[in-house]
Amino acid sequence: MRTIPVLGNGDVMTARDATAMVADTGCDGVVIGRGCLGRPWIFGELEAALRGIRCPGRRGWVWWQMSCAATSGSWWSGTAGSTA
Repeated sequence: MRTIPVLGNGDVMTARDATAMVADTGCDGVVIGRGCLGRPWIFGELEAALRGIRCPGRRGWVWWQMSCAATSGSWWSGTAGSTA
C-alpha cells in the first residue's frame, strides 16, 4: 500500500504552533509561510523543538539586524544603498 505525505499549513507563527499541528493532526510535515516573515529564526526554533534540544535563540539574528542597520543606515526602510 502506498501512502501520500500530508503537510499541515496555516497559522503557523511559532515552533509551538508547528509542533501542536503535528500532534493534533498527525500530519507528516508543516509548511511555514507568513510565520517566518520578520521571524527567520522560527526554523531554528522548530528544529530544536522537534529534536528536543535547547534552542540557540534569536541572539544571532538580533546582532545581524543591528549590524545591517548600523552599516547601511536605512536598511530596514527598503532604501539600502541609497545615497539620497
